[in-house]
Amino acid sequence: MSIGILTLILSVIGALAWLPEIISLLKKQEIFGKIISRYGNYNDKETFFLFKLGLFSKNKTFDLKEVSCEIEFEDGQRFNSVSRNMRKVIFNRNEELQILGKEFINNFAILPSDSNLEGYLFFSFEFVKKTIKMTKTTFLFKSFNNREKKVVFNERDIDERQLFYDDSIWKKVIPLTVGEGQAIP
Repeated sequence: MSIGILTLILSVIGALAWLPEIISLLKKQEIFGKIISRYGNYNDKETFFLFKLGLFSKNKTFDLKEVSCEIEFEDGQRFNSVSRNMRKVIFNRNEELQILGKEFINNFAILPSDSNLEGYLFFSFEFVKKTIKMTKTTFLFKSFNNREKKVVFNERDIDERQLFYDDSIWKKVIPLTVGEGQAIP
């Protein structure tokens, strides 16, 4: 065997060693999600939603800067909000939220690749009538390098019987005298 053929074989083997890395760079990043639970609180001034989501970043890690949400209603109204952290959140006049900040997705810096992640997102929207039905909820994940990924949930695809409502995240408190809910920044 000549040195030229041996060099060619070793070069091909060396190039093939880089093939998995090249393939991973070419793979498209996608974010998939599932609504685990959704809590709503409606009052005369604003509407709060607390979501628990399961997320999966396929193929690549997503560097998370912020999360926003758009909710569409059957009467055509659309409301947008950026996820928030509140010191204290009270729903339905007497239920204080008992979730730590480390459990909120908007406090994460990354969504790891190819691994399931669960967490909460809190949004405050303008006043929404409780009687008007939602048709779509869209979460927009923004990265530090200004990339955006959307996860869209159509209401017709959500089976309310599969949502999980965890009563342990709420603590009963003395009822508020004004309004139905309160969020204290």
